[in-house]
Amino acid sequence: MPRDVFITLVGGGEVGAALLEQQVDGVFFTGSHATGARIAAAVRPRMIAAAARARRQGPDLRLPTTPTRRPRPRSLADGAMYNTGQSCCSVERIYVHEKIHDAFVAALRRAR
Repeated sequence: MPRDVFITLVGGGEVGAALLEQQVDGVFFTGSHATGARIAAAVRPRMIAAAARARRQGPDLRLPTTPTRRPRPRSLADGAMYNTGQSCCSVERIYVHEKIHDAFVAALRRAR
C-alpha cells in the first residue's frame, strides 16, 4: 500500500478538528454519537466519505443462572484488552451478581 493511503491519528478533539480541516478523501470515526454528528456536519458540504461508529457496547452480565457456555473469565479479560479497548465489541463493563462475585473475580485473576 502506498505510504499516504492510510494514516491513523490518535488524540482528542483538537486532533479531530485539525484533521477535518485537511484535504482528505474520507473520515472514519469510532466514538460518541455527538462527536460523530459534528464530524458529519463538518464534512457534508465537501461531500467526502464519512463513517462513524457510535460506541454503545452493552455490559456483560453474570448471574448465578448464567449458562456456562457463555464466555468464561479468560475470554472476557481478552475482550476487555483486545485492541486496547478501541474495538466496537470490546468488553467495557462486567456486572457480577454478589453470590458469584468472589469466585468470578478469582477466575478473572487467574486468567491474566
